[in-house]
Amino acid sequence: MRMSWVLTVVLFSASALAKKTEPRSVKGELVICSENDAVDLVFLLDASKSVGFKNYGRVVGFVQDFVNVYEIGPGHTRIGLVYFSVKATKYMGLADFADKQAILDHIGLMSEKTFKNELGGRTNTSGGLAVVHSVFHASPRTETDAKMVILISDGKPNSDKELTVPNADKLKADGIQIMTIGVGNSIRRDNLELIASEPFDSYVFTTKNFNDLISKTQELIATACKNVEYLKCPPHERSMQILAEQHAAIDEAIADLQNAKDLLWELDHRCNVNPCPSCFVRNDDFKSCYIFVAETVSWADADRLCARLYGARLASLNSAEEFNYIKGEPFNDSGVASSGIDKWWISGNDLMERGTLMWAGDGHSVKVDVTGDPDTGRCVFLDGAHNLRMTRGACGVAHGFVCERGF
Repeated sequence: MRMSWVLTVVLFSASALAKKTEPRSVKGELVICSENDAVDLVFLLDASKSVGFKNYGRVVGFVQDFVNVYEIGPGHTRIGLVYFSVKATKYMGLADFADKQAILDHIGLMSEKTFKNELGGRTNTSGGLAVVHSVFHASPRTETDAKMVILISDGKPNSDKELTVPNADKLKADGIQIMTIGVGNSIRRDNLELIASEPFDSYVFTTKNFNDLISKTQELIATACKNVEYLKCPPHERSMQILAEQHAAIDEAIADLQNAKDLLWELDHRCNVNPCPSCFVRNDDFKSCYIFVAETVSWADADRLCARLYGARLASLNSAEEFNYIKGEPFNDSGVASSGIDKWWISGNDLMERGTLMWAGDGHSVKVDVTGDPDTGRCVFLDGAHNLRMTRGACGVAHGFVCERGF
């Protein structure tokens, strides 16, 4: 039996879209997805005025390029389309057309001037996701390799925004994978990750502008095709592949860390200096050095910077005593209280096993109290707005960070 899945591509833009009624010729090697793939593909387009009608035609052309790589038909790929502004509207159901050219022509009508009147003043992304859900339920089929949704929006939802993530989660709960593409300078990657499926390397993308988007059309199509082929693998085979990739990445990171630690340790002893790097605070009870770094980056980038800059890792606070100590001398003496940053990454996370917090710095279980929503927050930070209490948060958000190096 074929396994059912859904890929949702979310395209966010900070500017406006250009008229297009036929697929464009784009640069790069032409990508054609497997003609044997049975894919249900629904596009979800932002029709808010902030997108703008002129660039909207470019998005229409981008959509047509995407459609053009699939074998269309009841036993192959089916196409649907929903657009939203103040409200969400089904423009094309999965069973409405079975001919590729008819689909391309119907999509092309959205770049005509008559469609300009459909542009509204709100960005009701949550409503669009809800209508997409109903489109799939209205035209089910027993065997599919993939169900895909491509959402194109100008960024942050501003209508029923509290329902955006829950509605995305409902799609994912039904086996729907969500791929996000952000266009424009105002796009925040962490907002895309709240909607997207994991791994983010395969499902979250950003482009500088619409020209950049067009230049990456074939690359994005190739990624979507690859995701289809990957998800067609047996579940056990996929799990083993993911595990092998994670172990390889961890082994590489450990090797890099050890090399950096060995080099810094050798330099320290050559110079007969304090075992703590410059600007670190030393604690002999915990045999560790600590520093608060007032640069805002994601959790993963923070851990890498600790390793590359200091031969350290994000801090692992294994006891209430160490936690209380961090809130005192290291924080106060570092001068970061006046930096304007009130959240600081530490190494706690449940990325290896959802629901089980571990310290990435030393591999121990987290045995101190951590607040926050475990469904949306998988990495741990110190919340300066609440006496530096340990709190879960989305790993892609940019915060300051605390490095720790043992001696």
